[in-house]
Amino acid sequence: MGPRCVDKWRWLKKENPESEKMVIDAPPKISVFIISYNFGKYLRDCIESVLAQTLRPCEIIICDDHSLDDSLAIINEYHTRYPELIGYHRQEKNVGTPRNRTSGLKKSRGDMVAWLDGDDRWLPRKLELEWKAFKNHPDAKIAYSGVYLIDEEGNRTGMWHDGKSPAPPSGDVFIQVFSKRFFPNTNSVFRNQLLYRSTLDEVGYDDENLQSYWDWDLKIRLTARFPAAYSGEALVEYRAHPGGFSKSEPEKHLKAFVAVYEKNLPLLRQRSKIEETLVKCYIEELIARMQYNLPASDRISYYSPRKVFERNRSLIDRIHGRDRVILGKKLSPLFAQLAKSIIWEQVEKGNKKIAFKYLLKFFKLKPLNLDPKLIAKVLLPKWAHKGLKAANNVIQHSRR
Repeated sequence: MGPRCVDKWRWLKKENPESEKMVIDAPPKISVFIISYNFGKYLRDCIESVLAQTLRPCEIIICDDHSLDDSLAIINEYHTRYPELIGYHRQEKNVGTPRNRTSGLKKSRGDMVAWLDGDDRWLPRKLELEWKAFKNHPDAKIAYSGVYLIDEEGNRTGMWHDGKSPAPPSGDVFIQVFSKRFFPNTNSVFRNQLLYRSTLDEVGYDDENLQSYWDWDLKIRLTARFPAAYSGEALVEYRAHPGGFSKSEPEKHLKAFVAVYEKNLPLLRQRSKIEETLVKCYIEELIARMQYNLPASDRISYYSPRKVFERNRSLIDRIHGRDRVILGKKLSPLFAQLAKSIIWEQVEKGNKKIAFKYLLKFFKLKPLNLDPKLIAKVLLPKWAHKGLKAANNVIQHSRR
């Protein structure tokens, strides 16, 4: 059930009374989609955060994937209160995130679209400042904001950009999105972007053949063709809780992540060799790291630390001149971490000759970061290393 897309554009002053009313010749018609599945506990917070937007959307559509909790009752309540603004579409059976989201987006009546999961929230000026970002970057087709992390109770626990490091990028952000080097100290990219509906018609919607990471896949395809603009503030609240995808099985994460990476390699090959090498190094090291705590049967041998190290070092070796030096220096911490992982892995397998080879590589990459435990593990016989470890434990215990 959907509302008539409201043409009238108005501003609300709830949490931000200082927000000025603005007169813009052609205000946007924005369709907002709330993607819901058993989010009854959080759904009111989510809906209220969209209703509180200072730049009001022309329609809010809740796409419910056949929830089994009290979500439908909450949805009906809001539809009754705001029949001209809030509509909903309930799947007859559970169809999964990509199909549920796509079925809603294809019915959009707005010129622009944005969406969020039913357990997340927006700050009141989210749409307003992202629309301003479009005005400041006329070539952009995607606008995004920074992200706060919140816990199950809605308390903030962190943020992806604290304002101290350089601002997130605008313009061509394809490499940052593909390499997942967007915000400092996290492997995440932007969420809940505002974009022109026409961009989805050009690049396609969620890929229903993927098991997960649909968002990352879509953002790779979008930013391969369209510039993006940063709003300047953190305006999205992303909730982590036991039922979220981030808590699902690590082997499923791994397979889905690899599927998105390998699917989009043809887009990466259209870029420069330096950009291609950067993305491959960053993502393949991340894949190798995702496998650390998995049983051997669930690992993908092609992305073992040793194979990733050698394969990507050879990519750097193919680049000549100053670019090779700069790239090698930029990526040296990454290769040092890979080397360290290989050392521990080979020692556990009893391959001390290979471990020693990578110990030398590690020292070359990080000459001032000598790790006594690592050296002892590689160079000493097993009995000697165990003896030193036991002695160290006795010393530490005596100091308490």
